Amino acid sequence: MLFEQVVMSLVREMSVAATARLVGEQDKRLWHIIQYYVGKALVSLDLSELEAFGFDETAAKRGHNYVTVFVDMKRSAQSVVFATRGKGYLC
Repeated sequence: MLFEQVVMSLVREMSVAATARLVGEQDKRLWHIIQYYVGKALVSLDLSELEAFGFDETAAKRGHNYVTVFVDMKRSAQSVVFATRGKGYLC
């Protein structure tokens, strides 16, 4: 579990590929860890208090690596509700 905690902390700050190189593990294994813990967090996510949200599509890096981010407009701390790879999903 300590390894998984380290992985989850690192992927918040750097790419999965960079984390995999740093910890000496395949990125596929790291994605399994990430999907497991994100899935657990989503089950307990309560959006009943959400009154207003905003979203933006932005490039994660130069080129065409886009990220769509949804935020709770009423919260100032930890306001990101959801983020997904890609753009144009709202059309």
